[in-house]
Amino acid sequence: MDVANVLTQVPGIFAGKLANGTLGSFAGVKSSKNLNTLNDLGHAQMLEAQKVPSDAILSKTGWFRGLDKRWRYEIDDSKATFKPEWYNQPAPLSKIQELANKEKAGTLTDADRFKQEPFDPNVGKTRTTLGKVLDHPELYKAYPELKDIPVVRDNEVPTAHWNPTLKEIKVGPEIYNTKMLCFMKSSMLFKI
Repeated sequence: MDVANVLTQVPGIFAGKLANGTLGSFAGVKSSKNLNTLNDLGHAQMLEAQKVPSDAILSKTGWFRGLDKRWRYEIDDSKATFKPEWYNQPAPLSKIQELANKEKAGTLTDADRFKQEPFDPNVGKTRTTLGKVLDHPELYKAYPELKDIPVVRDNEVPTAHWNPTLKEIKVGPEIYNTKMLCFMKSSMLFKI
């Protein structure tokens, strides 16, 4: 969701949170049953039917409508932690390196020599999943499938970004700068 668009809907509450760095992630109706917020959603819908202003609905229930008119609520990100230790893990051996090692050991077979491997743009890069990079129990409770999103360390990426083609998050080399840890966490949360 575009933060600027959210701020035009309920500017007072979210603008303040954005300014002081406490704005969380936004979740939708599908996740509400996982976090037991359906009653709050029902209350928000009743208040809306009674023509209660959107900022009052948000204050009372935690729910608001985005510009697309879909209901949303905020998940607190303040307890989320970035786990930087994954970043220093060695990259797995490429298939070529594995074959060279087998050849040196004398265990290379004809099946190994002629096996077709699909192209992998992340050969030689450290890979893991979001659940091993970002500790965020509330987010994963709302959206359990997010834990399994691939995360790739890529020195050609300046910060972090979502690759919609490969359905993965790429994280750049700035992790070594300790001031970037906080930015990396917020950047990754924004990409999710």
